[in-house]
Amino acid sequence: MRFPKVSILLLSVFIITAYSNKVKACHALAVTNFTLTQVAGGVEVDANSQSPTCGCNEYWMDVEIRCVNNVFDGAPFDPTQYLGLNTYPYFQSAQMLKPSCVVKAYPTVTIPYSSLCPGVQYKVRVRENNNGNAGPWSTALTFTAPGTIDPLIIDITATQTAVCPGNCTTLTANVTGGC
Repeated sequence: MRFPKVSILLLSVFIITAYSNKVKACHALAVTNFTLTQVAGGVEVDANSQSPTCGCNEYWMDVEIRCVNNVFDGAPFDPTQYLGLNTYPYFQSAQMLKPSCVVKAYPTVTIPYSSLCPGVQYKVRVRENNNGNAGPWSTALTFTAPGTIDPLIIDITATQTAVCPGNCTTLTANVTGGC
C-alpha cells in the first residue's frame, strides 16, 4: 500500500508538532518575582523560574550584591560548573531540579548583615543558571543595611617624637571603627 506524498507530509508535521510540545528547554531564562526582604540577621533574596526551563540537570540562582556606587561584574560565576558561592559580593542558591516544567521558586538566599557595613545602601541583582548557561541579569533592587557606621578613629604613635634631619623613627597606626 502506498501513501500519497501529502499524507506522509501531514503525518510528519503531526509527529513533529506532537513531539515539540514535549521538548524541554535546556537553557536559562530571566527570573520572575524577584524580591528582597529584610529580616532579622540579613536580607532574603527570592525569585521564581519560568515554566519553559525544565528537565536539564540542576538550576540555581546567581546573586550579586554591591554598594550602590560600585559596578556589578559577575566575575566568579564559573560558566562550566556549579560553584557554591556564599560570601560577599557573590552568592548562589541551592540547586533544584525542574522535571515538570512548572514555575518554581528558587531556594531562598540569605545575605547576612554581618558581611555588610551598617547604614550603607546596597544593590542586588539575580539571574537563573543552568550548568553555566546563564539567563539575563535582573534589574537591581536596593536596600540599606540597618545601623550606623562607627566613626573611623586612627591613633598614630612614633618611637621617637623628636627626629633630626637624616635620622629615622618608626610610625605605628591603630585604626578602629569604620567599615
